[in-house]
Amino acid sequence: MFLKITRSGPRQYLQLVEAFRDNAGKAKHRTLVTLGRLDQLTDRMHRLAQYVEATFLRESSVTMVM
Repeated sequence: MFLKITRSGPRQYLQLVEAFRDNAGKAKHRTLVTLGRLDQLTDRMHRLAQYVEATFLRESSVTMVM
């Protein structure tokens, strides 16, 4: 699985995509979920990263490199 940025008009969307092979053995991609508009997710993802760092990483003395 991987994250993929797609465009629809002027907007960009973040999608979770799965790579697989069809019955003929040809490689294909399947979109599992669209996570939302990239411009709206950026702030949320930053806040989530801060929360994870504050809650889990500081307690275990592990540092996160970005």
